[in-house]
Amino acid sequence: MLEQIDQLKYENKKLREDVDAVEQYGRRSLIRISGVPEPNDERNTTEVVRKIISDIDPEFKGVDILRSHRVGKLSDPDVNSDPKHRQIIVRLSEPGVKFRILKCRKHLKENANFKSVYINEDLTMLRNNILYHCRKLLKKNKIKQLWTTNGKIYMLDKHDQYYDVTTTTRFVQAVDKLDPSYTTPDGW
Repeated sequence: MLEQIDQLKYENKKLREDVDAVEQYGRRSLIRISGVPEPNDERNTTEVVRKIISDIDPEFKGVDILRSHRVGKLSDPDVNSDPKHRQIIVRLSEPGVKFRILKCRKHLKENANFKSVYINEDLTMLRNNILYHCRKLLKKNKIKQLWTTNGKIYMLDKHDQYYDVTTTTRFVQAVDKLDPSYTTPDGW
């Protein structure tokens, strides 16, 4: 009976990872923009996004944006005097445009209007969670570098060894080598 339970747990984990991979594939043309102020009269995020991207990417064409909108709950101004601005999710015409924009995002820091604006890949909830734990390892100086490419999460350790930690299984295997004392969430 225990053997069968272990087998079912393994199959369930594998299915969750497969579903996550399919969901991430569907996000291959999406980016998230955070830190953009949200005026009360904002009706169309596409114009805001066009302004940001055209300032950093000389090859950008306005038609590269298929859709954009804010995501998340609105801040309650009565509760919070410094409201948090919701992120903007942007669907682009093709993944190649996304990669070009992500390469140009370093120019945001050069523009005084966009110093607090960040452009990132749109990751699934599971991958965002893995990335969060990877950042904790980076802050603890257990790894040298951390980045995402095409929905995959990579780490570089102090010995210049690369780790693809896109799944929870791979993350746990990498953490066992890098920081065995690190506590991973239950179910990983």
